[in-house]
Amino acid sequence: MEALTTENIKKFLIKEIENGSISIGQKLDSERHMSKEFKVSRSTIREAIRELNALGYLDTVNKVGTYVSSKYLETARNESSLKEFIDLAPIIDLMEVRYILESNFVDLAVHRAEKSDLEKLSNLLKKMKSKNITETDYYKYDLDFHFLIAKSTHNVVIVELMKVIRDRIQTNRELFIESGKQTMEKDIALFESIIENMKLKNVKETKKLYDEHLKTVTAAIKGS
Repeated sequence: MEALTTENIKKFLIKEIENGSISIGQKLDSERHMSKEFKVSRSTIREAIRELNALGYLDTVNKVGTYVSSKYLETARNESSLKEFIDLAPIIDLMEVRYILESNFVDLAVHRAEKSDLEKLSNLLKKMKSKNITETDYYKYDLDFHFLIAKSTHNVVIVELMKVIRDRIQTNRELFIESGKQTMEKDIALFESIIENMKLKNVKETKKLYDEHLKTVTAAIKGS
């Protein structure tokens, strides 16, 4: 059985809170107790709690404990409004925002990427380099690559923003599959170089390569 990840624990707690199994105002068990219960490290529990604090599901009071918060209800309403707005925005505007966002958080990803993040990126690259890869496969893997870079920042706000952008891109699936035909070979080579430079903690070169990729994709979308 694979060890649980921060994401697994976060999803479990969200489900328990949203279905009422853990009620608003209820105090969670200590990190030590939860780490034993889930059979994970305390740092994994701590990261899940940190992210759930940012999403409004929990409130942590220093030296007192962590409680279930009602703020997530308002957060969900706001997120829904943001998603509705982005769903209506022109795709070119979305790509410009995506470029600004990603080109500025990639250096954070280089600094904060853990061994597990780099392993996930390397495994994804292996799938991309498969001889049997289809254009539809590449479209999915490309989305996964960008999202894994975002997750490597370990910044919950960046991850949540990228989820909204990813969902919007999926509503224009055919456009991105078509543009991917033009850039796939070059992108895969860039992805390989990006991962290698992330492993070396070479921020300048990683940022340069990632910027090149983003500009190539944006230009392909504008030309489609």
